[in-house]
Amino acid sequence: GDTCAADGSTNYHSWTGTYNETDGKFYGTMTTNLCSNDDWGYCALCDPPGFLPYAYHSAYCVTQDFPAPAYSEGPNGAPLRGRVGLSMNGVNIYGPEEAGFG
Repeated sequence: GDTCAADGSTNYHSWTGTYNETDGKFYGTMTTNLCSNDDWGYCALCDPPGFLPYAYHSAYCVTQDFPAPAYSEGPNGAPLRGRVGLSMNGVNIYGPEEAGFG
């Protein structure tokens, strides 16, 4: 896909859904390009200051159904790796062993 802007300006997300107070679940669909919604990857202490190479990532449009089909019956534990959720801005939330965090 296209390169996402490091300043978050190319973030796209759209939520169509509702929250069910009876069962405590969200029902609907989120569409997102997975671009960051914030400035990130800027190194003020680098010489010279600037955005690091990983700040430039590619847009990848996805649609996620809620509840996720694999978790429609539950409770369920979240996986240790990969996407475990999406933020309200359509940005991936990763498991604890993803990207060297665990």
